[in-house]
Amino acid sequence: MPPERTVFLDLWSDLKPPDPAKYRVITPARAAAWHLFGVPALKLETLAMEVLERQTEVRRVSRLRADRYLQTAVAEVLAPRDGVGTTRTLALPVRELLRQGVDLDRLQALGSPRTQQLAAVTRRYQQLLQAENLIDRAEVFWAAGRLGVQPQPLLVVGYPFLGPDQQAFLDQAAGPESLLILPWRAQDWRFQENEQTARFLMSRGWQVRTHRSQPTYLGAQLAACWVGEGKRPAAVVAHSYPHQEAEVRGVLTQVKALLSQGVTPHQVALVVRDEAVYAPLVLAVAAEYQVPLCTKHQIPVGQTRVGHWLLSLVEMIASDGSFEATSRFYRHSLSQILADDRWCQVRQERPSTWEAWAKLGLAWAGPTRTAHQSRRAWIDWLQEKLTSCEGLLKQTLRQAPDTAGRWGGESQALLLLSRSLGALATPAEEVLSFGQLASELRDVLDLLQVGTQPGHAGIELHSPPFLFGARCPHVFILGMAEGVFPQPSSDTPWLDSYEAKRLAAAGLPCGTGNQAPREALSFWSLLKVATQSLTLTYPVRLADRECLPSPFLADLGLKPQPAPPRPAASLEEMRQVYLRRPAGPVADAVLSLARQAWAVEWGRESSQPPDEYDGIPGLPLDPLERTFSASQLTQIGQCPFRWWVGYGLGVREVEEPEEGLDATTRGTLYHKVLELALQATGPALNREAILAALDSSLTAAEQALAEDARHPVHLDQLPQWVAQRPDHVRSLALAVRGEEFLQPGASVAGLETEFRGEWHGLAVMGFVDRIDRTPAGLVFIDYKTSSKAPTGAQDAQGKARLDVQLPLYMQAAAPALFPGEPVAGAYYYSLLRGKKLKVAEVDPAGLSALAQRVKTHLQTGSYPVAPDVAEEACTYCAYDSLCRKGPRLQRKSRPAPSP
Repeated sequence: MPPERTVFLDLWSDLKPPDPAKYRVITPARAAAWHLFGVPALKLETLAMEVLERQTEVRRVSRLRADRYLQTAVAEVLAPRDGVGTTRTLALPVRELLRQGVDLDRLQALGSPRTQQLAAVTRRYQQLLQAENLIDRAEVFWAAGRLGVQPQPLLVVGYPFLGPDQQAFLDQAAGPESLLILPWRAQDWRFQENEQTARFLMSRGWQVRTHRSQPTYLGAQLAACWVGEGKRPAAVVAHSYPHQEAEVRGVLTQVKALLSQGVTPHQVALVVRDEAVYAPLVLAVAAEYQVPLCTKHQIPVGQTRVGHWLLSLVEMIASDGSFEATSRFYRHSLSQILADDRWCQVRQERPSTWEAWAKLGLAWAGPTRTAHQSRRAWIDWLQEKLTSCEGLLKQTLRQAPDTAGRWGGESQALLLLSRSLGALATPAEEVLSFGQLASELRDVLDLLQVGTQPGHAGIELHSPPFLFGARCPHVFILGMAEGVFPQPSSDTPWLDSYEAKRLAAAGLPCGTGNQAPREALSFWSLLKVATQSLTLTYPVRLADRECLPSPFLADLGLKPQPAPPRPAASLEEMRQVYLRRPAGPVADAVLSLARQAWAVEWGRESSQPPDEYDGIPGLPLDPLERTFSASQLTQIGQCPFRWWVGYGLGVREVEEPEEGLDATTRGTLYHKVLELALQATGPALNREAILAALDSSLTAAEQALAEDARHPVHLDQLPQWVAQRPDHVRSLALAVRGEEFLQPGASVAGLETEFRGEWHGLAVMGFVDRIDRTPAGLVFIDYKTSSKAPTGAQDAQGKARLDVQLPLYMQAAAPALFPGEPVAGAYYYSLLRGKKLKVAEVDPAGLSALAQRVKTHLQTGSYPVAPDVAEEACTYCAYDSLCRKGPRLQRKSRPAPSP
C-alpha cells in the first residue's frame, strides 16, 4: 500500500489492508470492525469527541441548554408571538446549517428575507454558545477540526457516504497511509455523492484509486444484483402480510424458530427504517413470544410512565384541583393516592376544588397554581417528588418482577429527569410562577430522550445506520413499503426546495436536499450485512393506509408473496388455536376458562334461543310479592333484560355529577318549585299568583334540595349558579304562562301525591305531580322537562308506543286516592315548551297483554335481550355493555311481545 492517504472507490467496499492492526479503525457500526478485521473500532464522531474532551475549555451543550439558548436567540432576533413553536420549527434548519458549515455572512447576503432571518438566528445561537465555551452537537466535526487534531493512520470503512463536516474532519485527522473505502459505481446516480467526496479529498492531497473486488458472500451478491451486476441468490425472500401486526408476528415467529435451532441472538438482526412506527409493536410481540430483544430506539421522556406522572402532576396543579386532572394524578400507578375502593365515592362526589378534595380526606399539600418561588425552591420540590416516585417505582417492580423488562426505560427516565433538572436551576434566585415552571417542564419532557428497551443481551432492533459496515448471518428488514423505505424527500422547515436549490447552486448547501441517493445507499449497505439469509417484509396496510411494495424490491427482481401459514409462537396464540378444540396439548387453567367464555359468546352470537348467559337465568320471582312503578312496568315492557339487570339484580351505573345543573337535578328542582308555588297560592288556580310565588318558591326549593337526607344538592355551589338562577325562574314562568298549564274551572286536588293500588293483578305505586279537579272530573298531570313524550312499552307490533304511566294514574291512582270520583283524563305537560305533550290514550288490550307478559317473565325467570324494533329503549340504556345488542339479535328468534 502507498504511504499517501488514499481513497479507494470499490463497489463492494470489501477491500482489506494487509495489516489492519496498524490503523485506528473507524466504522459507523459498533460491531463492524470485529466482523471485518477482528479489531476494536470507534465511530468518526467518537474520534471528534475525543479531540473535544482533550480540549476541556470547549464542551458539547446538552439538549436542554441548547433549547434554552436557541429560544433566547429566536426571541432576540425574531421576537415571535409563539417563541416555543418557532424554536421547534427552526431547530432542524439551524442545525442543518451548522452541520453543513455554511458561511452565514454569504447566506445573509444571498438569501431571501426568511433565509436571512434563519442565518441571523443561527449566528446569535452560536454567539450565545461560544460565550459559555459550548458547541452544538451538529458542529462537533467542525469544532474538533478548529481545535487541531493529531493526525494518525486511520482505516475508515463501512460508511455508505460522508457529509461535508465529516469529510473536513477526516481530512485533518487522517495521517499518512490512512485509507478511506467508499462504495462507488461509475455513471450511477446513487453513488455520485461519493464521487464528489473523492474529488474533495483529492483536492486536499489524497490519492484516489478504484478497486474491483468480487462479491464472495450473500450480502455482496445481493448488492451486485441490486445494481444489475449479478443474479439474485436463493437465500433471499420477500413476504407480504395483510397488516403491520401480522408482519411483526410473522417475522418474530421465524426468529423464534431460528433461536430454537441453536442460532444465538447476536446472529440475528431486525431492521426497520422508522423505529417510531415499529419499535413499540415489535417490543410488545417479542415480550409475548419470550424472544429476547433490545433496541436503541429512544422516545421523549414525556411518553414514559414517569414522564406521564410528572405531566399529570403539572396539569393537576395548573387546573386548581379539577376532577379530571386531579383524579388522573391521584390514580396514577406512581402516585397511588386514590385507591380503587374509594374511586366510586370520588366519582359520585366529583370534587373539583382543593377544598372539596380535602373534605374527602384527599387534601393536596403542595404548591398551587398561583404559587411563586425561586428556581432553587422549585427544583428542590421537584427533586423531592421524584424521590417519592422512585420509591413507588421500586415497590412496583418488587411486587411485579415480570414487568421489569417492559419497564426497563422507566428507571433511566427517572434518573435522567433528576440529573437534568439542574439545567433549570439557574439562575437560582430567579423567581418563577408555577405557569413558567410548568412551561419549562413540558419542554424538558419533550426534549429529553430515553431508551425504550436498553441492553445488549438479545436480538437487536436497529435502524439502518446502526448496521452500516457490519455482518450478521440472518437479517430481517421490516416495513419494505413505498413511502416507508425509502422515505420521501421533504423540505427543510423555513426553507422551501426552490430556495435550497438556488443557494446550493451558489455554493451554500442549506437544506437536506434530495435524499433519494442516500436512501438508496442505506438500503445497499443493509443488503451487504446478511451473510446467510435475508428476509424482506412489507404490510399491505400500515396504520390507516394501504401500501405498495418498496421500489427497492423491484430493483432486486422480487415480488412479495403472501407469507405462508405459521405455527403458534406463544402461549396466547396456542390458546387461540385450541380454543375451539376439546383438548389442548397441555393443561392450562386459562384455556379452560377461555373455552367456557367462548362457549358463552358462541351461544350469544348463534341463532339458538337465549340461555342463562343471555337473560334467561331460570330463577322465578313471584310477581305478587313485588310492587311495580310505572317506570318499572314501562321498562320491562321495553326490554325484559334491562329490567332484570336494573331491578332484578340491582346493578346501578355510577352516577357522576355534572359540572353544572344536570337534567335529573333540574327536573327535581322544577317539580319542587311548582309544588311549593301551588301550595302557596291555595287550591284555586290563579296564574298571576303562581307567577308571583315562583322566586320565593325557588329559594325554598334550593333549601329543600340541600337538606335532602338521601342525596343533598347544594345549588349555590354550582359554577355560575347566581347568574343562571334568573334563567330558571324565567323558564318556569314560561311554563306557567302556557295556555294548557291551567284548565278552566279547575282546582288543585293533589300535589306530588303518593298512591298505592292494584292494576291487572299487580301491586303498583307511584307519585302524581298534580291532580286537578275539574267540572268534568279528575285530571292527572305529569310534568316533563323534555320536549317530547316519554317512550312507551312495546305494543303488539313491537314498537315502543304503549303508554303505561298515564293509564296507570287513571286506572290505579284514581280509585286508590279518590274512590268513586269520575276521571276526565290525564296528560304530559312540557315545562320546556309550555304545552301538552300527549293526552292519555288507554289501550285495554295492550295494557292487559303487558301485565300478562310481566307475570310470565317473572314466573319463568325469562328476561331476554329483546328491545323494541327501533331500539328506542336502547338510547339511554346504561347496560349496553352487558347485553351487547347488535346484528346478533336478528339471528335470534325474537320472543313475541304477547304472552
